[in-house]
Amino acid sequence: MLDFRTMRIREMAENDIAGVARVHVDCWRTTYAGIMPDDYLNGISYERSGNRWKKNLDEIKSKRESFCFVAENDGGEIIGFSYGGPQRNTNTDFFPEYKGEIYAAYVLKAQQQKGAGRPTCKSARNPAYGTRNGFYDCQRFSPESVAQVL
Repeated sequence: MLDFRTMRIREMAENDIAGVARVHVDCWRTTYAGIMPDDYLNGISYERSGNRWKKNLDEIKSKRESFCFVAENDGGEIIGFSYGGPQRNTNTDFFPEYKGEIYAAYVLKAQQQKGAGRPTCKSARNPAYGTRNGFYDCQRFSPESVAQVL
């Protein structure tokens, strides 16, 4: 069982690509089972997801506008992550007070409701990350409300 007191939240590193890809694929398979066609879910591969996450991480490193935080258990296994950056919607009438968004937030099914989602999303509010601060600061959509979904 996950002990949130020993869980570690940190920025994604190169050696986390396979773990993030595994969480991403496994979450899709468990979350969308019965909603998406089985053939589609079975066709999602760790390798393709890993390639995509390699590109995402390269972009994070080069632009420093986006982020990915991972949650790992006390054994060093990645059990969740949040990925975000500048708001992608170019329509300035759409919540103009938001400067950015969380693009994806996933926690393995067996670890949900145990405290891993909230800290990965709250990390996006850390002012040390320059343009990354201010995510979801509006009371209408706080990190706490995101965590309730996770």
